[in-house]
Amino acid sequence: MKLHEVVESYTKNAKDKDIAGKIGSEVLERSRQVIKKYKFTPEDACIFHVAELYPILSRELHHLPKIIHRRMKTSTALSHPWSLRIVRNMPKELFELLKQTILTGNYGILARKTRCLELVRLSDFAKVINWLKRVISQTFSSVDESQILFKMFKDGSHCKANVVDDHPLIIKYSKTLETIQFSLSYGCWNAFGIAQHVL
Repeated sequence: MKLHEVVESYTKNAKDKDIAGKIGSEVLERSRQVIKKYKFTPEDACIFHVAELYPILSRELHHLPKIIHRRMKTSTALSHPWSLRIVRNMPKELFELLKQTILTGNYGILARKTRCLELVRLSDFAKVINWLKRVISQTFSSVDESQILFKMFKDGSHCKANVVDDHPLIIKYSKTLETIQFSLSYGCWNAFGIAQHVL
């Protein structure tokens, strides 16, 4: 009851009633979940376990540059030349958080939204690096920026993601399948800095 009184008092005295209402309702909802978690029998209490999504998202994005790094090659397939498509399973709650990190940080835009599909577009390489580095660093203390979307070979040649207006990083989420697809193009340069790709 004391918590309800505190929330009600805060909501009444707040300057921004809309934000205060949202904060108050979420605090009360979380408090109910916490009480049920510790008061219910262990089997039923599991339903009310509150998980922190941000560390989960951070670990998920930590794997993304590693997968891209492995798939970058000096030779490419004829069907989809110099392009990568990575598909992973992702619950909608986790995607919503991922989308928030992009849109609120102004790293990209929501290009399309339908009942079954959402498409996020990132078209600035530096912003993509900053976005990945920011989210990943919340869980992993050391993030090597030079290794994100970049691969060096023993012969001195290298591959690098090509994220520009004409070839953006596209994040496509299927709400029905709960799968996320990352699509981007990359290029390859030999040891003398001469491009080996045609986009």
